[in-house]
Amino acid sequence: MLKKLTKKESAEYGVTTNHELMESGELRFRLVSGDGSSYARIVSPNVGVWQNSHFHSTLTETYIVQKGWIVFVEYINAKAVFRKINEGGTCSSHPGVPHNVYLTANCVHHCVKHGDLTISDWNASQELDRLTKHLLENEIHYWF
Repeated sequence: MLKKLTKKESAEYGVTTNHELMESGELRFRLVSGDGSSYARIVSPNVGVWQNSHFHSTLTETYIVQKGWIVFVEYINAKAVFRKINEGGTCSSHPGVPHNVYLTANCVHHCVKHGDLTISDWNASQELDRLTKHLLENEIHYWF
């Protein structure tokens, strides 16, 4: 028989929620496990926004575009490598590789954190921020 779990019961199984309104205007609705894995539904505001460049030493993030499109950028061999991910598309980060995401207006995407989650694993990448965060949407098209 189906039984809905309360927040308290879910927490007893090691699963909690963490919802936030980011400074950029993004809405992030997270489901977080005690082992460090998580799922987030991310809704961008009515303008395009950059997230913050970062890398993970051990874990992987997989992005799934539900509505609109995103630009996924990796910092490889001191160069920014841009990829446009359209609605229905996916991409994944790689441990140790800095990455950033540009969200178009009213975009919805999902992010799943998985892999080796034994440590707290978010490291800023100022180098990639310098190459990406100033770019406007019409300038991003030049890179892919």
